[in-house]
Amino acid sequence: MEGNEPKVIVNQEGFRTTPSVVAFTDKGERLVGDPAKRQAVTNSQRTVFSIKRFMGRRHNEVQSEKSWFHNKVLALAKVLSK
Repeated sequence: MEGNEPKVIVNQEGFRTTPSVVAFTDKGERLVGDPAKRQAVTNSQRTVFSIKRFMGRRHNEVQSEKSWFHNKVLALAKVLSK
């Protein structure tokens, strides 16, 4: 808030919105938003996107959506056990 008016805070890229994308570089650096979205082109296996469509749903409930993605869609239990 600035005074009585809400103010949108811009991100590091200078934009008012941030894409829901997270990526990890080969060096382990975490990228969020537009930098992660750009990396998806060259490093798609280490980029996470469209995750919100799966939130709150069981792995067996998203079988038809899995075909939309080139990456593996794993159950959370499998991810946590690695």
